[in-house]
Amino acid sequence: MSEQKTYQQVYEEFWKPIVETEGQLDKDKVMRELSDYRFLLQEVPKVYCHVSGGVISYPNTHAFEVNTRHDDQRTQDIEEAVKEALKDKRTELEALLKKYMALVGQEEGTDFLGLPQDVPRTVGNVLLSPEEQKELWRISNER
Repeated sequence: MSEQKTYQQVYEEFWKPIVETEGQLDKDKVMRELSDYRFLLQEVPKVYCHVSGGVISYPNTHAFEVNTRHDDQRTQDIEEAVKEALKDKRTELEALLKKYMALVGQEEGTDFLGLPQDVPRTVGNVLLSPEEQKELWRISNER
């Protein structure tokens, strides 16, 4: 990071060519620059406030701070939108599954094949233990 310049250095390097004429301070040029500066002091806080979600409004805030806050706010907004979309999609899918189950006649207490929960299950030729059957039941009925 570069060293902070003094106000005298800033004047000599930046303002002097703008506000002086033949080595003398030009009052008209100073007034014009101050008018422009006032405009910035009025408008920059509005932009900072907007892009930072109302957190930053001080015009002398470093750009990286405003940018970081803006990025954080956008990330948070995106995460909330995705969560909401997933919630809506889950609700929609649950409703469709319920309609499907009603169409195929699945009753409460049956698995996705319509078999009662307590019927022994096999996978291939292997009889599942009661714990494995409960896990299969849980998995098959997750919605």
